[in-house]
Parts: sequence; C-alpha cells; structure tokens
Amino acid sequence: MIDYRKKMVNRLANRAFTLVELLVVIAIIGMLIALLLPAVQAAREAARRMQCSNHLKQMGLAVHNFIAANSDSVPPTTMSYPHRMSVFGILYPYIERQSLYDFALIGRAGLPGNAGIDRRFVPAWWNALTDQEKSGFGSVSIYRCPTRRSGSSGITDGPMGTSNPGPNSDYIALVSGSGNTATVFQWWGNMQDDQASNHFGPFRHPVVRRTPQVIVQGGGDYQLHEWKPRDSISWWSDGTSNQMVFVEKHIPSDFLNECLRVTSEASDPNKRGRFSLIDCSYLGSGGTTGQGGESDERPFYSVYNSTSNGNANYAGKVIAISPDYGNFKQPNVDINPWWTYAIGSYHTGVFQTLIGDGAVRAITNVVNTTLLTQLTVVDDGNAVALP
Repeated sequence: MIDYRKKMVNRLANRAFTLVELLVVIAIIGMLIALLLPAVQAAREAARRMQCSNHLKQMGLAVHNFIAANSDSVPPTTMSYPHRMSVFGILYPYIERQSLYDFALIGRAGLPGNAGIDRRFVPAWWNALTDQEKSGFGSVSIYRCPTRRSGSSGITDGPMGTSNPGPNSDYIALVSGSGNTATVFQWWGNMQDDQASNHFGPFRHPVVRRTPQVIVQGGGDYQLHEWKPRDSISWWSDGTSNQMVFVEKHIPSDFLNECLRVTSEASDPNKRGRFSLIDCSYLGSGGTTGQGGESDERPFYSVYNSTSNGNANYAGKVIAISPDYGNFKQPNVDINPWWTYAIGSYHTGVFQTLIGDGAVRAITNVVNTTLLTQLTVVDDGNAVALP
C-alpha cells in the first residue's frame, strides 16, 4: 500500500532552499536595503528641512504680527543692553508663548536680579529655575531646526561656570554695521544706546529711558525704565523682498549644546575659543564674559563683505560649508577661532533664510557674499535677485 504521507514529506523536503540559495536571497535583500536607505534618509531630511522652513515662516509671521500690533514698528534687537531680553524673547507673545514672556520678565519670588523689562538673563537667573521652568523655555521648538536638533531638549545647560546657559536656537537675527557694504561690520554685541546709528540691518536698538548714571562696574549697565521700537517698517527702505531678517547659524558639530570657554590660550590644542560660546542662550542681548570682551550670547550676526568669495576679510568664512567647519579636531585649518562666526546649517549644500516679506529661501553655500551683504543692509539701494 502506498504511503502518500511519506511521499508528501519527501516531496516537501526536496523543495527546501539550499544554503547557497538562502545566502543569495539574503544578499539580494541586503542590496535592496542598501539602495533604499539613502532614499529613506533623503526623504527624512526633506521633511526635516521643510519643518525648518516652516519654523522660519512662523518667525516671519511673528515679526509681521509685532509690526501690526505696534503701529507699524519693527521689533528691536533687544529691550536694552546688556543682558536684557533679545528679539527672540520679545517675539514670544506673537508665537503663542505669552506665558513664557510673562514668566521671563516677572517670574516668581526668589529669582535673583531685577524683574520686569529690566530683567537680566544671566547664569544666576537661569540656574535658579526649576527643571520644569527650564523645560518650558526649551519647549519653543520653532527656534530650532530638526535637522540639527531632532529630539533635543532645546536647552544648553551646565554648571555655574557655564557662560550663559538657557534655551538655544539655530537661527540668528541679522544686524549690519555701517552703510558701507564694502568693508565694515559692527560688533554684534555692541547694542548700547549710542550705537543705533551705526547699524543698518533690519533690527536696531530700541529707544530707552534709563537712569543717567552707570551703576554696574565695567560695562555701562543701568536701570531700564522703558523701551519702545526705534524704527517703523519704512526703515526697510530697499523693500521687504530685498531684506534678509533671520538666517540659520553655523554651529560646529563639536560645540553643539555647549556654552563654556575652557581656555583662551591660542597655543592650547584643547582650546574652545569663541566658538564655544556659539550655542548659548538666545534670551539675552549681549554682555561680556570678562574674557577679551567676548559676548555671552549669540542671537545676532553681521554679514560683511569679503576680499574673495566666501572668505571674510580678516579671518575664516562667512558661510560654513559643513557641520565640521570650526571643529578643533583639525586645528588651524581654514579658521581663526577667535574671530570667526558663520552662517550655516546641517542641510546639505544650503542654508535657509527668512526674507522680510515672509518668504523663506534656501541659498547655496557658495553664494557670493557680496549679495548677502546687500540683502542685510536696509537702505543701500540694491534690489538684488536671490539665487
């Protein structure tokens, strides 16, 4: 009698894959994954870049909402200098963060320093906050680009020695020194009352009422009683479509979430230099660390012209071409760490900028920097075509 079950088992056994066939199948699957992975990564980056663009658009809406709510006046760089609230905090109410704005200026009992518009955003103030209060500031995601900080807490924190901890940002407000687009830039921490006439970017120092005497050592600090925007929208006389307002800033990959200078010795191979201060709090408006007059915060950037395309006229580059630009893993390569900051992003080949009319444009990293200078000066008469 024929045993059909045994014949079926033998037939199924004969149909099984050999070891070679299994290896071939695995190799094919591996090749398909290798081919698809870059496409998946590219799609993810495209989505992150679009989200980054949307963040800049929201910042543009905040600027125009401020203008509409303040008699056609553009936001100032700061409430006052030094250490008072920067334009990023001033825009809180216009990005649906009124509660953070109120807390920043009023806070709660026990926080050090003056309150109200005279609040100084210094390390002692930040370190006195609870973890929950710090997280509230870190939750403002529109000031961060997900390409660089996906899953980030939004906070640069650290010990009491940290220069200026607080909420971090991937964007900078543009300022411009001197109407001469060929040579001069103004130190972007220089936001004192008497410096407004030296600035020709979209944002300038406000008109303030203060105590007449210097009351804090070594920095011209004073009690701030009142401020108001200095400029109406007519200040952007070249037209809103010819004005860069916010732009992505370069942060070397070694210095992400870092705000602490280790040493100022140029001969030290482990020096952090001024780049170590690039990812500090965006809340403050300036001030110094006491080391070479260096500004604690980096919410501003001045684009200035170059002797050759892409190279600053005394050090480094205006535009960083990669996240590794400025890292000290390769010291003394294409950078002067004491003087150079840069525009840049972690997007491949481009950085994004907010134009005054609310548009967001991606600009190639090899753009002629003269064009960028013209796009930051409000009244040079150049109606330039964006690349």
